[in-house]
Amino acid sequence: MGFRISMSLPVSEVKILEKKLKTIGETLDRKTRLRILKTPVKNILVKAAARRAPKAKKVLIRKNWKGKETARYSPGNLKRSLKALQFRKSWNAFAGPRYFRARRGKNGQFKENPASRGNFNSNTKVDGWYAHFLNFGTRKGIKKSLFMWRAAKAVGAKLKNEIIRRTDARIKRVIKKKKL
Repeated sequence: MGFRISMSLPVSEVKILEKKLKTIGETLDRKTRLRILKTPVKNILVKAAARRAPKAKKVLIRKNWKGKETARYSPGNLKRSLKALQFRKSWNAFAGPRYFRARRGKNGQFKENPASRGNFNSNTKVDGWYAHFLNFGTRKGIKKSLFMWRAAKAVGAKLKNEIIRRTDARIKRVIKKKKL
């Protein structure tokens, strides 16, 4: 599950930034790049998506295949679950819901993660596993809202400008440090 929303900088602006970096003999390592990207994603994109996230009118109950109640989601859980995410092997920052994934058991079969059970009614315990239903809709019952896409489209220019500003500030900091 994931929301594939990509925003790209114009090639001319990227080439200007790359040229500046090459002239000072510096490259952006993964940690620095994530630091530059994650803050604007968190402060701009996640907040915009949270404003547009649909809110339930009542408590949602999730049941397992036997019909037994496994989790209760209070209204506003999806909004609280939206975070700036970073994945282990990626050099990019992402925005989306935090949710608990199934785990593989000893025999290789998937089993439910124990952390995805219980009451999700506080800021500390959130699980937005159902976000894709609300964003893309289902065949029966749930109409698509595309709240993540609309948030990315609404703040795309602001996010791009903030990333460029932060990258430019990093370049200036390196120039000042190297006394060029």
